[in-house]
Amino acid sequence: MLLIFGQCCLVLMLWFGSIAQQFDLALQASKEGRFDQALELWDGVIKNAPNDGAAWSNRGNVRLALGDPEGAIADQTESLKLAVITNGFLNAIQLTLQPTTTWAMWKAVWMIG
Repeated sequence: MLLIFGQCCLVLMLWFGSIAQQFDLALQASKEGRFDQALELWDGVIKNAPNDGAAWSNRGNVRLALGDPEGAIADQTESLKLAVITNGFLNAIQLTLQPTTTWAMWKAVWMIG
């Protein structure tokens, strides 16, 4: 039983390590302005970790840089949804403190209507 548990932990460490490495590569490509490559890398991160709100947000930034505002809005919206799910109270406070907060932003964050 301990052997199986140890093997599972090793597999999980390798899995999460590879996602973290891919995240770092995507972030580096984004920072360096290699947006086509960054987009492919962010696609991979999101495929392997679909609940990573930061990855969705970063891919949204890259999409905007590549001239895809609709895709950017979709990714940023998904990022906000995930942020609310994982830490809704904190995000509600942050949204409240923003002077530019609109009803549309509230609707997107709280998935109203």
